[in-house]
Amino acid sequence: MNDHGPRRPVRTLCGLAAAGLLLAVSACGYTPGIPASQAAPVGDAAPGPAPTPAPGGLGTAVTPLGTVVTSDGFTLYRFEKDTPKPSKSTCNDTCATSWPPVLGDGLPALQGIPPRSVGTVGRADGSQQLTLNGWPLYRFAQDTAPGEVKGEGVDGTWHAVGVDGKPVATASPPGGSSGGSHVTAPTHGTSPSLGGSGS
Repeated sequence: MNDHGPRRPVRTLCGLAAAGLLLAVSACGYTPGIPASQAAPVGDAAPGPAPTPAPGGLGTAVTPLGTVVTSDGFTLYRFEKDTPKPSKSTCNDTCATSWPPVLGDGLPALQGIPPRSVGTVGRADGSQQLTLNGWPLYRFAQDTAPGEVKGEGVDGTWHAVGVDGKPVATASPPGGSSGGSHVTAPTHGTSPSLGGSGS
C-alpha cells in the first residue's frame, strides 16, 4: 500500500508539466490582429482611458441647409468639376487656398458616416484627400465658424455635401439671393471677386 504514496507527487508533477506545456503551445498559436489599445487588460491591470477621436474626423451637423458632413464642425463641400468614379481632385494651387482639401491617409474617426463610403484620392501635390462616395472633400476658407455654409452654390459648382455624398441643397444658401451681390471664390488660379447679378 505504500506504492501509492510516492506516485502521487509524480502524478501531480506530471499534471502540472502537462498543463504548462499546453499553455506554452497555445501561446505559440497566438495570431496578432487586435491593436494594443483595444486588447483586454491582463491580470489586475486597470483599463486605460478610452481613446479620443483624432481631430479632423468626419461627422455631421444640422445647418440651415439641412444635415451636412463636417470636419471639426466645419461644413464640407464637393466641387462639381471633380469626378467620383474614378475619384479625381481638380482644385489645386490658388483654388486649394480658398477651398482647402480635407487631407487624410486611411480611415478617419467617423460619427454618423458609413465607413464604406469614405476613401482617399491622391492629389497633384502628392498628399491624400478624403473622399465621400468618391467625391473629394473640401472646406471653404470663408466659413470661419462651425456650421456656416457660405460656400454653398459658389460659382454654381460648390455644394455642401450630405452623408450620401450628394449636394444637400440646390437652392441659394440662407440669406443669399439669385440676383444680389455675392463672393466668387477662385476655382482654378483666379482671385476672389465680388460679382453682381450680371457676372
